[in-house]
Amino acid sequence: MKTKFKKNGRRLLAAILCLVMAVMALPMSAFAWTSEEGVSCTSSFGDYYVGSDGGYYRSKSSYSFIVYDSDGNTSVRTISAGNAKRKYLMTDGSGTHQVYCVESGIDFNTGNSYVSQNGKNSSYFRKLPTEAQFGVMMALMYGWHEGKSSPVAGTNTDDYAFATQTIIWEYQQQLRTSPSDLHSANGIDADTYCYSLKGRPAEKCYDWILLQMASHYTIPSFAARNQNKADTYTLKYNPDKQNYSLTLTDTNNTLANLSLSASGIKVSRSGNQYTFTSDNMITSPITVSAQKAVNLDCDEMLIWGCVGKQTMVSGASDPVYFYFKLDTETYGTGLIKKTSEDGVVSGIKFNISGNGVNQTVVTKADGTVDISLMPGVYTVTEQPIDRYEPQSVQRITIVSGHTSTVTFSNTLKRGSLEIIKSSEDDMVEGVKFHLYGTSLSGLPVDESKISRIVERFHLASVDTASIVIEAEKSKDEKNGQPEPEITTPEKAEKDKLLDKLMGKPVGKEGNAPNPSVAKTEKSPQSEPISEKQSKSAEGATMTKDKPSVKEELRKIKESRKEQEADKGTSALDKSGASDRAKSANGKTEHKQPQRKKKHKKSKEAR
Repeated sequence: MKTKFKKNGRRLLAAILCLVMAVMALPMSAFAWTSEEGVSCTSSFGDYYVGSDGGYYRSKSSYSFIVYDSDGNTSVRTISAGNAKRKYLMTDGSGTHQVYCVESGIDFNTGNSYVSQNGKNSSYFRKLPTEAQFGVMMALMYGWHEGKSSPVAGTNTDDYAFATQTIIWEYQQQLRTSPSDLHSANGIDADTYCYSLKGRPAEKCYDWILLQMASHYTIPSFAARNQNKADTYTLKYNPDKQNYSLTLTDTNNTLANLSLSASGIKVSRSGNQYTFTSDNMITSPITVSAQKAVNLDCDEMLIWGCVGKQTMVSGASDPVYFYFKLDTETYGTGLIKKTSEDGVVSGIKFNISGNGVNQTVVTKADGTVDISLMPGVYTVTEQPIDRYEPQSVQRITIVSGHTSTVTFSNTLKRGSLEIIKSSEDDMVEGVKFHLYGTSLSGLPVDESKISRIVERFHLASVDTASIVIEAEKSKDEKNGQPEPEITTPEKAEKDKLLDKLMGKPVGKEGNAPNPSVAKTEKSPQSEPISEKQSKSAEGATMTKDKPSVKEELRKIKESRKEQEADKGTSALDKSGASDRAKSANGKTEHKQPQRKKKHKKSKEAR
């Protein structure tokens, strides 16, 4: 029985020991440690740093260092050293945690009480030069922390942690002002601290940390380190998404995601392209502070202080801020100006479309209308009015905070009025016409023109029913003098035949066609004289011995006139004798009617 109990007891004890060892094997980061100010801890030394090559890391046998006094001044001291470096620990109610020294050369002892402070509130940390503060904080960002493994192959966490401590000392002692600059200062050799890891595994981690720090310190090309030097960028309105956005290119190729301080603004990255978006309009520029989005995987940086003892540091915070200003496009103004030939500019309707807008606006009494629009290109269309010529569609570009103007000028429609002048005497040239009335637009029409047989008046939308055409009469008609009537005695048929054969024009008959009627066909070209002569003598035999046909016709005509004269004389004699005989016998007398006298044509009737 006892044997059985002893066996069971041993098994239970073994299980308890395994559990304890498992708990001890958990990384220190698994224990919650404070990141608050005012927490008290007790100091102690930890194990020695042992490199992956199995060796300790030792300082120079003697070295100089600067001390920061309480008034902010510095002084230089020298000590003998050469001892192997040990880890620094802080213990509170949550456990024991490793910290770094941020004040080289000052005493550190076990059992001292330390109190935590935020770096911004630590009087000691604020005495360090700005470059030193930045360097310490970035070394903590990319250095070792509880729970981290070494990022460099062939090294261990001690190599990684000692490389981190070395860089912190170089910045605190003002031997380094940037990841790429290491120099002597205040009589202290540049290699005072990196001496300990030269040619050792920790040197690889040292180089890796400095490379990450250099990359982190580089900010995007569109940002500035100082708020006063920040440039302003305007986010453009996107009508499809109904938000504002802008894409900026980082020519420094930091290739880091960003964390912004401004609320309501989002940022996304694709390569070196950063797109900023906002759902709301930003009427005046806002200053945006930004940082690279880095997973520090540790608590906020705290400074641990104890009067007269080394100052210690834990955690990490990003010191690199950069700035730029953002605003958005605001409304611009679209101004439509209306002019018109008839002066009517009020109440004219226009349609504006584009960028999600489809709106009808109406001009005011002065012929203008303005509308607030988001920046972009819009189409402006005047709604048609019958009396005006159609207007072309125009485009207007709206710019944020500016007024863009587009002008429409209406022209009245024009029609044609054709006046055809005819006259019995063919006098149709040079006759004046007076046209007056009112057009459809309400404009008066008052025009005079001289007729060119067919005259066209181009009028603006004429209401033809209200147009009066008044032919101005000649001077004689104005004086009340009627034009004399012109008559022509009718010729005998034989005389007409002779005149026709002689080539003379035949007198116009009373029913002659009106020559003033407009014709659409052109008159044929004049025939050659030789052809007319050949036609007039058609059928006659042309010989040298015979007289011409014209000469013969002339002779025939003269002969006929003589014969008619003779016949007339004999007829008169016979008629006189007969009349006398009838008169003597008491019969009715017949007298020859008198021939009408020819009136001379007046000059104006010619």
